[in-house]
Amino acid sequence: RDDTRFGINLTTRFGGRWSGVARYDTQNDLREVGISRASTGRLNDLSGDLRFSEDRTQQTIAGDLRYINNRFDAEIVSNRLVSNLTDGETRQESLWRVSTMIGYADGAFGIGRSAREGFVIATGHPTLKGARVSLTDSSGYPVANSGWFGPALAGVDRGYGVRRYELEVDPLPEGYDLGSGVISAFPGFGNGYRFVVGSDASHTARGYLMSPEGPVALMGGLIVAAEAQDEAQGKPFFTNRNGRFIADGLAPGRYRLVIKGRTVGEFVIPDNAEGVSDVGEIKTPGPVS
Repeated sequence: RDDTRFGINLTTRFGGRWSGVARYDTQNDLREVGISRASTGRLNDLSGDLRFSEDRTQQTIAGDLRYINNRFDAEIVSNRLVSNLTDGETRQESLWRVSTMIGYADGAFGIGRSAREGFVIATGHPTLKGARVSLTDSSGYPVANSGWFGPALAGVDRGYGVRRYELEVDPLPEGYDLGSGVISAFPGFGNGYRFVVGSDASHTARGYLMSPEGPVALMGGLIVAAEAQDEAQGKPFFTNRNGRFIADGLAPGRYRLVIKGRTVGEFVIPDNAEGVSDVGEIKTPGPVS
């Protein structure tokens, strides 16, 4: 009895994500060629493979197509088998899979790709007026976006570790202050988290501080809410040589400019303000030094 068997397998890459394979095996006179596109695992990625094979019993055409969406993962698998025996029977096998996840945390629902251990929902603050919120990884690639089907939901596949996402908002109003622009979570198994992106305290004020002697140049102080009793909670500001100052992270309301414990002026950010508010020239009641 002759048990000799010979096989050969050749694989080549076409650059990037594409590769091809050719295989031959004498055991069943198998001949096969195929081409594949590897997945990056990122949003809107399309990958899969196509394979043609024939042996003594049948011919096969097999395909696998995979797609990663912001809200789901989808896969279509199809096999067509034609018998090489006398009856020539043909059989078609196809299946499709779609996986998604609905998460709920702190009053907010989100839809996103399925995950094993938890999720993070990022909702936009009303001051962003429907702008798209994206969570990106450390390489700058988006992992979840908000849209027609609600806020961004990013799944967590490994718990008990710090998850860090950078924020992108499009369009971001001019002068809008997102703070650190980063959200972090340390999820346990099955935990869901909700983060609100943006806040009322997202406005930027710019203006000029003028005294009877001219611009209040190269001075520092605090911007304090008009009704605040503790000035230490104010936000620092500095003037340039022309008396110009800029302050961010402010909510609509009335504010005092305090220098060396003395209130030298006031300004208002209107309730309907967006982004940057030009508060104009603020005149001090006397010299500032």
